[in-house]
Amino acid sequence: MRLLLLARAAGLHCIAVTDHNRIDGALRCVELAAGDPSLPRVIPGVEVTCAQGEVIGLFVRDPIPRGRDVEETIELIRSREGVVYLPHPFDTMRRATVRPQDVERVGGCVDVIEVANGRSLIPGANGRALALAARLGKRLGAGSDAHFAGEVGRCFLELSDEAVSHGRLDLCSRDEFLRALAHARPQGMHPLRGVSTAWAFALGTGLLKAGRRTRNRLRSGSQGT
Repeated sequence: MRLLLLARAAGLHCIAVTDHNRIDGALRCVELAAGDPSLPRVIPGVEVTCAQGEVIGLFVRDPIPRGRDVEETIELIRSREGVVYLPHPFDTMRRATVRPQDVERVGGCVDVIEVANGRSLIPGANGRALALAARLGKRLGAGSDAHFAGEVGRCFLELSDEAVSHGRLDLCSRDEFLRALAHARPQGMHPLRGVSTAWAFALGTGLLKAGRRTRNRLRSGSQGT
């Protein structure tokens, strides 16, 4: 619920929830949003770890196995009538990013390429992603990649008047979502500020994970005595 409240406070009307290799949180958010019209609408999805890096399946409601070849993963997403989304394709500071030698090939297979990522750690990574999407003729995506409350809404898609000119647009509909993306404008922070704050949040994530590992080791040690 906190994520939905933060998204509403940030002025977002629709969000995609894509946990790593898990679908249950996204489905819970869909349920909560359906019960309260004041909350942003929710597109369920999952960020899948593949042999070559990560891809996202949007509009997916069933688990996608991790660790498989990226082409097989893409086929599994499509078999579930999902939209295939390539996140942060040039942020090579992250191990989860698709390998540089595979970016062009994978980019040609997906439906959407993320060109604004709120956690991009490398200056120019978003610009290179935009060039890739233009070269391959792909729809543009934007994502806050939020792991902390302060990251929600850092990057988003702004829809043009043309996208909503035919009445109320249901972004939770796969077909209407794809149609809207053709007229969407990615929005994000100034590149220098975006990279600096992305590093701050990334370091915070590292400290959080280190703290969890320490607690787990201490807990295991106490149980063994």
